Amino acid sequence: MTVPHVILIDAKFIWSQKEVEDFRAMWECGLSLFEIAEQMNEDPDNIALLVIDQAKKRKIGG
Repeated sequence: MTVPHVILIDAKFIWSQKEVEDFRAMWECGLSLFEIAEQMNEDPDNIALLVIDQAKKRKIGG
């Protein structure tokens, strides 16, 4: 039997509206993913997931 490999078990998938708005504002100001993570006191991996989410929803540009 193959054991499944579960990924992103510690990832943050729930964000408040304020967190998303703060993220967008920082992104639009040109802060890097790592700078945003530091400002928001978040793991950069979580910010990366938020970048993907917001880009797919066309809320931010590349």
